[in-house]
Amino acid sequence: MYLIIMDNYMNFEINKITKKVLLLSFLSGMFSSQVSGFYYEEHKYVTQKALELTQASNQIVINQIEIKKGIGSDFLCGDLLDPEPGECFTLADLPALAGDHAGSPMLMQWKWFNDKRDPYTIVRVADYLASIRIIAEDECYSSETTISKVPNRIDFAALMHASPDASSFGEDLEISKSDSNYARSAAHNCNHFRNGNAKSPEEIMTDSGKSYTTDIWSKSKLIPYFVTEYFESLQSENRVREKPNLEAGAWYAQLHASALELASYPDATSQAAAWLFETYALHFLQDGVSAGHVATPSDGGLSVLLVTKKVHDEFSKNGLDVVFDNACNELTNLPQGVAKNFPDLEVACKKSPVGGVIYGDKQLVAKKSGLTKDLAIFLSYISLKEFGQAVALQKPLLPPQIIEANYQRDPHWTFQGMDNEDLAKKLFVWWESAGRKDPSSPMEMAAVEYYKVGKIKAITLWPIAKASDSIAKN
Repeated sequence: MYLIIMDNYMNFEINKITKKVLLLSFLSGMFSSQVSGFYYEEHKYVTQKALELTQASNQIVINQIEIKKGIGSDFLCGDLLDPEPGECFTLADLPALAGDHAGSPMLMQWKWFNDKRDPYTIVRVADYLASIRIIAEDECYSSETTISKVPNRIDFAALMHASPDASSFGEDLEISKSDSNYARSAAHNCNHFRNGNAKSPEEIMTDSGKSYTTDIWSKSKLIPYFVTEYFESLQSENRVREKPNLEAGAWYAQLHASALELASYPDATSQAAAWLFETYALHFLQDGVSAGHVATPSDGGLSVLLVTKKVHDEFSKNGLDVVFDNACNELTNLPQGVAKNFPDLEVACKKSPVGGVIYGDKQLVAKKSGLTKDLAIFLSYISLKEFGQAVALQKPLLPPQIIEANYQRDPHWTFQGMDNEDLAKKLFVWWESAGRKDPSSPMEMAAVEYYKVGKIKAITLWPIAKASDSIAKN
């Protein structure tokens, strides 16, 4: 029966677009370079520095034993701040895994930290089919997917941790051998890009509070569930999802707000979920400081390969002239002992008018990129500072979320080998709104409430492209 379903599915897909375009799209997606804000080691470097700074300035307390226990994985290092983890992952690795290697906090937990998974499942077959379809579609998607093969974590860690200073990286094809989801995410990673039409902090805030609704039955993720006993009953429920808009501002704001709310509860499960959301959010915040992601349009599909990548690479290499008055104002409010950690930003803030040039991927440790590095670490520090305050205050703003039983049979998020059910439930409710027919996203609700009390400050400090340099308006 399964083979018949697969045959019908493939015939449907091949009839929808020509074999030539299908093959071109697939090969282009698999073998082209990623359109990254920063590369793995750059995200890790920025996060590590921000974590060290928040620790040193007493802005955050990292209970390593409780975090490791809450997430429940042998793949987390004993020392979560160890900059040389080897085959295990530290907190600084999590923003690097986010987005590029896992499409949601839930998938990050399942894919990278679940110790009891069976890699030989129908999922491996569906993964290949979905790769072709999603890359071929000329639309914008979030990079989440549940049909991803179990990564080779040992080879992946060896590849990614080979260069602490981000001076060399494994080729994209080599990374894809260890993580099948890596190449596919490049074709629909619109959520990693800023909305270039938002030209002021106020516009960015408004835009970041928006969501979009999708009917989950239109997705190719459902292949493995066609043969399950739940398919007919689930299909009749007309289930939908409400997610942040597919741009970096919405993803950061709503993920970070969710982290602040979860961090307000003292139990180990909530704290673990909070750390997964916060570190996941940092990826998109940091991407918003990369030149290639501030003013470059991204519409997904083949346009990523034909348009986005070219413009992105030019901005990342040659730089983008930006302004960041709000960041300078916030810098003056920091203790001198903290502010001195951002020397290039301090110098730029003393100029009149305030401004400077930022760069993008593989440029972060270059001498000319000192301002880019300072801004990325500074904004990550501001975000982690708010997170630390939420942990300390323990004052949630929203009513407690109800965990719905139907998460257990949901076609998107039912995983094999789920060994941490309490955490899975918590992540499911926050990320997926429990699959309600009438979507009500806790993430969007949290963003609204935390904006009201002056939180999510980091997003208002983002560098903004000068009008003459931005092509997003086109």
